[in-house]
Amino acid sequence: HTHLNKSVSVRRLLRFTMGTMTGRSVLDLLRHRVGFAIRNEYPTRVEFWQRAYEGVEGRAPLEWGRTGYDELESYGFVDVRAGGVKKGRSRWRDDVPERSRVLIVGSGTSVLGVRMRDAGWRDVTHVDFAPAVIPPPGDELEGLRWKLGDARDLGAVFDRQLELFEAVVDKGTVDSIYLSGSPNHERDIEAIVDGAAKVATQGGTFITFSLTHPDYLLPILHTMKTSPNWDWDNLQVRKLDAAYMYLLTRRPQRYRMPR
Repeated sequence: HTHLNKSVSVRRLLRFTMGTMTGRSVLDLLRHRVGFAIRNEYPTRVEFWQRAYEGVEGRAPLEWGRTGYDELESYGFVDVRAGGVKKGRSRWRDDVPERSRVLIVGSGTSVLGVRMRDAGWRDVTHVDFAPAVIPPPGDELEGLRWKLGDARDLGAVFDRQLELFEAVVDKGTVDSIYLSGSPNHERDIEAIVDGAAKVATQGGTFITFSLTHPDYLLPILHTMKTSPNWDWDNLQVRKLDAAYMYLLTRRPQRYRMPR
């Protein structure tokens, strides 16, 4: 009975910390200041998400950090890297122009791509490693594709000679891996960011949404600065109403890191 109560409490805490910036700040305080962490590798495994998504038909889609199309169409933000004092506004179609070929990694049940297609985008691809969220053949809509694959190994999912994207969007995959506390979580995050570079065009954009404060996620991203693929000096971090938005730009192929 005690074990059952503990399991229920952990699940409730995970749902709370996965769903809001406030909840995540509590978890990060415990994790980084007190030394208490919930170690749960399951969010990095396909079995976890397959069970979570089975029977999702009829349920409301999950938009990580309330970052659906309605919230992103036109939004205000605080520029975190400018000391949190500079405010701005942007539109999703400015971040990801309509002409872009778009890849949404770890798409889950998000309908961001569907809403984008309805709003004028014509080439949106989704990739997820849970078969439960991949539509059956013939059910796809014009301009939308779904592929079964692991965001940590995008090079194995796409032909880099034929399938390149102007925008790669992560709707919570990096965040769920960070939240897992897995011993490999930093390596897995690096694999996603490097994989995005493999399938992004020169000058293309990588966008990831996170509930985790940049104080904790940026150090993990900064360990990848030795990679010449992304323009780390101009990394943007925007605080939205319910999530942080990280934007990276792909450097030209011939770029070399200064010695």
